[in-house]
Amino acid sequence: MATTAYMPAFSYDDLERGRVIEEEVFITRRMVADFGDLVGDHNPLHEGRHAIAHGALIVGLVSGLVSRSFRGAPVVRKLYAKFLDRVPAASSLRIILRVRRRLTFPGVKRGFVFVEVECFAGERTATKGRVLILVPRKPPSA
Repeated sequence: MATTAYMPAFSYDDLERGRVIEEEVFITRRMVADFGDLVGDHNPLHEGRHAIAHGALIVGLVSGLVSRSFRGAPVVRKLYAKFLDRVPAASSLRIILRVRRRLTFPGVKRGFVFVEVECFAGERTATKGRVLILVPRKPPSA
């Protein structure tokens, strides 16, 4: 399903501002049709030869990349997405996550990570957004 350019899963302590995590996914017509069946969305925009991917499918792929990219059990606390252009079925989608800020509190086993999201369909920016993630810290050394 996906060719990946992201590194192995990160803990909060592995992340620094500017870290980029990237993945490319090929959106098939079958993925779009199956997603439409799953959620009951059979809008003509998502069907047929010129089908485009559902916005919620794109958000789900972003969420999946977040889940695979951070160690432990990362928790998405907030996710904001703005859909700027269509993502045709039978095309590639490049998802880029950029760490913008970290926030932690002494003695807490998790830290907040603020991530900027960009999704590209070819050279066009299809989606932009932000994600606030609660990410586990590394356990203290013995």
